[in-house]
Amino acid sequence: MATNYADFQTYVLRTLWRVGDIDLTADLPRLIREGEARMSRDLRIEDNTTIFEATLESNEVNLPDDYQEIRSVDFEPWGTAAYITPQQYAKKLVDNRDNIQPPPFYTVMTKRLLLLGNIGPDSPVDVAVLYYTKLPPFEDNTELNQFYEDYPDMYLAAVLQRTYVYMRDIEKAGIFEKQYADLAQSVMDNEGSRKYAGAPIHMGLPGIVA
Repeated sequence: MATNYADFQTYVLRTLWRVGDIDLTADLPRLIREGEARMSRDLRIEDNTTIFEATLESNEVNLPDDYQEIRSVDFEPWGTAAYITPQQYAKKLVDNRDNIQPPPFYTVMTKRLLLLGNIGPDSPVDVAVLYYTKLPPFEDNTELNQFYEDYPDMYLAAVLQRTYVYMRDIEKAGIFEKQYADLAQSVMDNEGSRKYAGAPIHMGLPGIVA
């Protein structure tokens, strides 16, 4: 297993028997980012959750740069909000224009969290957003990538399946794709089983779209 970003790039090239391939070496950082992007889209696991807290003085707030998908929204003192579509939000915005207390509804548009209710400088609202994060780019943390530390086989497979264009081998490309999909599904299955091992029960997790 590689110990840092540079070692990981060399490890990928050795796995493919392509050490010295100038084009692949030059494009490898982009391929790694593409693999990370796919894992971010596919995986919904506890290791990739964090909480964003803020005191709002308006009905909207920009979500953090590492935001991938909301898991829950809570605001005091009304509790957990329910998701509604932007279209439903627009309708309820008119219906609740003069409502003093924010109804427990929210929506998301272009990475902005929108809440209903009379929220302003004189009536601020404390909000806590539990969300799934994108994978932190390996290249931004060259000494350690915790996700790679925990799932090195899937991380490698996610990158290998992006190198199909260099392989010119349809069969090998299919093998890399299946390896990634199987490993990602295994991670998700393990995540789903946590509720039987004493971990908090949470929402059902999506499957892997290979």
